[in-house]
Amino acid sequence: METIKVAIRITEEIRIKLEEYIVINGLHRQRIRYNQLAEQIIKDWLKNPRLNKEKIIYGTSSKTRGGRVSINLTEEEHIRAYEIYVAEYIRECRSLNILLYNVLLQFVDNNFSDFEI
Repeated sequence: METIKVAIRITEEIRIKLEEYIVINGLHRQRIRYNQLAEQIIKDWLKNPRLNKEKIIYGTSSKTRGGRVSINLTEEEHIRAYEIYVAEYIRECRSLNILLYNVLLQFVDNNFSDFEI
């Protein structure tokens, strides 16, 4: 099955929080990197695609997104993500990539009390 690489621009703050999550949960012992964690977060979200619509960022945020995370989705997962985007989030997000950015953003927000959207 063909895989599709999706690049998501993220802030430095989100990258740091993903790295912290890896260390706090001992995932660094398994050599998990933040790209792999981001990919798993997105794939888990595809199984239960719920976001807090009050915390969604529509377009580019005021914070500079200098980093990039690349995730690999199967063709089926990519189609599913796009269907979810069109059916539920097209009015809240400008693009599929921004929707996936919001998934990572809300994951960090839910797992770190010192992080606020």
